[in-house]
Amino acid sequence: MKDGQEYTRRQSIKRGALYIPLVYAAINCQQQAYGADIVAGNASQAAVQAAVNAGANGDRVLMPSSSATWTTGIATNKQVIIREVTA
Repeated sequence: MKDGQEYTRRQSIKRGALYIPLVYAAINCQQQAYGADIVAGNASQAAVQAAVNAGANGDRVLMPSSSATWTTGIATNKQVIIREVTA
């Protein structure tokens, strides 16, 4: 190989070696990070409200999969995620 071709080949290998960690980081950054999981005792509004009150910003409140009738909503200024959990 000529010196110019060898230099170009080495530069391509170095460039590729730089991109591999960036691609790996980009793939792994897509995962969501949450705080703690707070499990509500049941699906009632009072139990879910208590779990939200016990949580902090970034936490997930996990509500059991069951039937409940709510007459009021949840009141909070926290940034939590409320999810139903199925068994």
